[in-house]
Amino acid sequence: MTSSVGYTSLRAQLRVRLNHRETILGWFRILRYVLVQGPWRPWLIRYYAAKNSNPPLPARADTLFGGFDVGAAAAELDREAFTHRAEVPERVVADVAEWTRAVGANRIDDPHVDCEGVSRIAHDPRVIEVARRFLGAEPILFSSKIYWTTPRPDGRGGMGGAAEHGQFHYDLADVKALTLFIYLSDVDEQSGPHVVVRGSQRRVTLAQILRRTVSEEFVRRKFPGRVEMITGRRGTSWFEDITCYHKQATGTKVRLMLSIIYSLHRRPLEDLEMRPASGSDSRPADRLRLAESGTVGA
Repeated sequence: MTSSVGYTSLRAQLRVRLNHRETILGWFRILRYVLVQGPWRPWLIRYYAAKNSNPPLPARADTLFGGFDVGAAAAELDREAFTHRAEVPERVVADVAEWTRAVGANRIDDPHVDCEGVSRIAHDPRVIEVARRFLGAEPILFSSKIYWTTPRPDGRGGMGGAAEHGQFHYDLADVKALTLFIYLSDVDEQSGPHVVVRGSQRRVTLAQILRRTVSEEFVRRKFPGRVEMITGRRGTSWFEDITCYHKQATGTKVRLMLSIIYSLHRRPLEDLEMRPASGSDSRPADRLRLAESGTVGA
């Protein structure tokens, strides 16, 4: 545990020192992507799973996901990097949405710390069991985020307000990680829905690793019939391995999203001074760097 805390502290200090030095941060990101991915990644995952000493992640006694097949979800994640949808009860979604509006920020980092509804979802026993089976070890609750997006043309052919300007891309939160996405607003085809490319998570060559963003044409050619646009009423949720290609589609309506990330090895910052108070849009350097480090979904 001491070594993990030391690494966490070092990572935080490094990001503060390199804040606004985008070129250097970019090279660090590329180096991490190359080291973590490639043909040796399965070995790294087995290594960290075997030496896992994470304390049990606390789980609630009851679940919000009655009837959800945990085993089928874990198997589908291994195969497709994506699970088909589940529904969070409306009463819980309404509480989280009301809390979000009361906070009044465009983005709230780690709401599971302060919002009872988000905490209940993050510590749901079936959610934790899906993460445990997929990761092959006791999961770490790495981070959560609530954010509004209003897609708009950025003048460069992309979409401002969307991750990677609305281009297909992949993210890398840890050696292996799992994200739970939940719509907190109704999302139709005009709301900038999430789009996932099923089964696009495997990368072996250096060229594949360095190709973090790809074009629509590349996706259609390389992964025919595997693009899925996710729409639905608020409460629609799904698990995703965000090393698959994904994006936020174009649209004209605002969208409210909750994401929760579970990691195998990487720990969250343990210095609470590095975590912004709920409702603050002025994010400290480390949380600001979550976007560049690949822990933010579309």
